Amino acid sequence: MIHRVSTRLSRQHLVIPRRSFFGINIGDITSDRPPPKPLLNKWEPEEWTVTTDRKIGGKSKAACEAGEEGGIVFKGNTSLDLRQESRASKSGFCSLISPPLSESMFEASLALDNHKALWIKMRKWDNRNYTVNLYPDSYIGGEIYQGYIIDGRNSVSKEGAAEKTTLNPIQATEATKTPQWMEVELPFENFMLTKEGRVSEIQRKLDGIVRLKNIGVLLADADEGEFRLDIMAIEAR
Repeated sequence: MIHRVSTRLSRQHLVIPRRSFFGINIGDITSDRPPPKPLLNKWEPEEWTVTTDRKIGGKSKAACEAGEEGGIVFKGNTSLDLRQESRASKSGFCSLISPPLSESMFEASLALDNHKALWIKMRKWDNRNYTVNLYPDSYIGGEIYQGYIIDGRNSVSKEGAAEKTTLNPIQATEATKTPQWMEVELPFENFMLTKEGRVSEIQRKLDGIVRLKNIGVLLADADEGEFRLDIMAIEAR
């Protein structure tokens, strides 16, 4: 299953529909885009950082495990309950942060090289709404660019929010009830700059010259229950 949300195409774009040629899938080709760039080469679960609301007195649980077919599995259970001793007003979040992104041992970040979008090969086992976090190499601490993956069955439009990528309901095979792998493309121009959980008043464009330190996934959709997200690959495209 392929889900793509592309930016408006200019006259310079040449788009060729996906097709199969001797068993090889040929993806969309645009004349002004550089080749796809893998952003991660470390998929060992122990290299990823998992955080939950337990640090503020919540009861959510999460883990990062190796995928059966490769990649990683981010799964757990979110709870909106707080422990009695907690001073927080609300809870119900779990997050996952990648190992440091770098192109060599001498660099602590990775260049986007004028790519236009973030591409993720993923598999959702639920109808939860996930946030994709991009951590820029910035002199301003606490900044995060956020994009959204909204499930088609429970998406809610919020006035003033950044444009979101909406997925259709998960399609599972009748025999295994296993959801299909999907490809999601999130244009960088739709990401919103935030700082310490708040939308920044001054929005700096996430363009191809920004360097990234980490990539993360956040589940904080004001819902509770089990979740699972499999991630096979992440690229800049």
